[in-house]
Amino acid sequence: MPKKKSSNPKPPKPPLALLCEYEGCNQVFSCMEDFTAHITQHLGTYSLSDRPFAVQTFPCPWHLCGSRIQGLLTDFIRHMYFHSFHVKIKCLGQQMIDQDGLNSCTLDKSGRNLIPELPERLQCGWENCTIVLDIPETFYRHVDCHAHSYPEGNNVEGGCRCFWEGCDAVCKNKYKLREHLRSHTQEKIVACPVCGGLYSNRTKFLDHLKRQADSNVNQYKCPCCDMTCATPSSLKQHLRYRHTNEKPFQCEHCHFRRRTYRNTCVMCVDQLFSRGSKLTVHLKKKHKFRWPSGHCRFRYRMGEDGFWRLQTVRYESMHLTEQRSSTAPSNTESVSAAGSDKDHTGQAAACADVKQTLEVIDQNQNANVGPIGGVYKEYTEMVNSTRRK
Repeated sequence: MPKKKSSNPKPPKPPLALLCEYEGCNQVFSCMEDFTAHITQHLGTYSLSDRPFAVQTFPCPWHLCGSRIQGLLTDFIRHMYFHSFHVKIKCLGQQMIDQDGLNSCTLDKSGRNLIPELPERLQCGWENCTIVLDIPETFYRHVDCHAHSYPEGNNVEGGCRCFWEGCDAVCKNKYKLREHLRSHTQEKIVACPVCGGLYSNRTKFLDHLKRQADSNVNQYKCPCCDMTCATPSSLKQHLRYRHTNEKPFQCEHCHFRRRTYRNTCVMCVDQLFSRGSKLTVHLKKKHKFRWPSGHCRFRYRMGEDGFWRLQTVRYESMHLTEQRSSTAPSNTESVSAAGSDKDHTGQAAACADVKQTLEVIDQNQNANVGPIGGVYKEYTEMVNSTRRK
């Protein structure tokens, strides 16, 4: 029988309140298209520059930003349009707080307009698509169109395949594909209206608010201003972007420098990538790496030299490692003896293992027992064997 439609339809979404903070403008818009067009008017004077392709330093006129964008005119324009996108997702965050009756963030408001650097133009990686844009809102909606080209339905026949460069993922419907594409574009869908933090989904934003409710005292104070932070890492980020002009990373071909960390391949010598997503594509296509069992992406760790590299070690308890070693031969023998019924035997064994594992977790939670720390290597053997070749 078809599902009955709910008698209580969802209330209409409240209109956005998009505030322009360009040099004290303070105009408010309810439509993102109108807001983007308004930002374009502000940027009109920059389009008359007589050096559009020269590396310059552009002070950001947005309130509480204080960034100095060093690069081409397109880099500055991209930065300004991201401010407008940031305003939109901060409005969405405020709507979530109001609708669910949540406690607001308690962090300092002076960092609410700080945004990440966008060192490269926004290029669509979909197969045979050559779109390159500098307006984040337009770029993200363009990528959504690729997902919406699939038919409606919760379980599309054959699935909805991702044709992004280096990706072979298949989602069950176009809405899941749209969520998956955010892992390629790094799109954030909500931001904190108080501290400006950006989040890729609703759950992470709610966790952010919950942490503020659990601990309302910031224990780390900036030595240069009245800003206080909840963690040392947030204080470090505040100092770097508000009180220093530190740009430790220099282009190998010119004098351009930037603040962001870079990603490097553990296999190639001097192979650098501006984003983790590009390093992931490189590892999968060039070195044929695959995600570890139970994971949906690679993990990267920052070294002492400031470069992010593939994490080749996974941490497990010593108990799990010993249990894996002791049960491996018996599992092999049982599967081999099953003959033609090995698939069914394997499925039954897997179900039994899952049930047993859930029981152990419940027992440990009730007894407040934690695992003993240990190390289990995930990629090391594959990396070493590839290097030997």
